[in-house]
Amino acid sequence: RISIGDIALNQFETTGTLRQQNLNFKLGFRDVEGDPLYHLGGNLHFTDSLYTLQLDPEGLLLNGENWTIPNENRIALGEKYIDIQRFVLESQGRELSVNSREHERDYPVIDVGLRQIDLGRLTSFPGSDFPTLGGLFNGDITLQNIFEDPAFVANLSVSNFAFQGDTLGDIEISGENPSPD
Repeated sequence: RISIGDIALNQFETTGTLRQQNLNFKLGFRDVEGDPLYHLGGNLHFTDSLYTLQLDPEGLLLNGENWTIPNENRIALGEKYIDIQRFVLESQGRELSVNSREHERDYPVIDVGLRQIDLGRLTSFPGSDFPTLGGLFNGDITLQNIFEDPAFVANLSVSNFAFQGDTLGDIEISGENPSPD
């Protein structure tokens, strides 16, 4: 059992093999009843200047639910370098996608998409005292020039937003910071 603040991770399991700058790993933990709650595996390849993560689509479990991710998913990070391709988590009509693209000024643009993400499931951790939230989260966020002068554009919504069991209504959030000033 591992505890981080109010959050307790029961029956934490990890396996891995490190060979020639490649770490193949599997991580998971179970709820208090012993049922699988989270499981993910993947490969982390590293060189002197670049780390590349690819998640294994087999057995991806988030909050007790099966999720899919394309085989070709990849997140590569280096000094002032980021490349995110086909990082799309999907389950039962819900989707979290993160992809990067090059901008004409040679800095990465990161596009984040949220579709039908249940705030209650996202913010509920076994044993946590975090306030109960609810509603369906949808929207898009674009991050630009994250290494020097970060900027963003966001259009987000939460339908049927609820706090501590009381439905408060719909929320629409739009914002942009196209330059650091």
